[in-house]
Amino acid sequence: MEFIVTGSAPNGVDITYGDDASNHQTRTFPLDATRPTKKNVVYWVMAQLRGSGRITCKVIISNPAKAGHATGNTGRVGHADGGHNTCTAQTPNNPIGGWN
Repeated sequence: MEFIVTGSAPNGVDITYGDDASNHQTRTFPLDATRPTKKNVVYWVMAQLRGSGRITCKVIISNPAKAGHATGNTGRVGHADGGHNTCTAQTPNNPIGGWN
């Protein structure tokens, strides 16, 4: 599982990311963090601007090869623009089982 926050944030960004059981907080920006992927777990990332800026949040999973299915990356994306706005992105309940 990959958690990504990119964009422009002159005053910085407060970022929280994780899953059902744990979360991590950072002000590291841009963020590109990875965690092991488990079945039946919701993964998410939330980032709040500390003033002006424009950011994009992504949660990405690399799909394992399955018979008859293409492989590749899939994910969810969120955006925030200006002020102290927040972007969020979240996986479905079972990211290993597939994305709808």
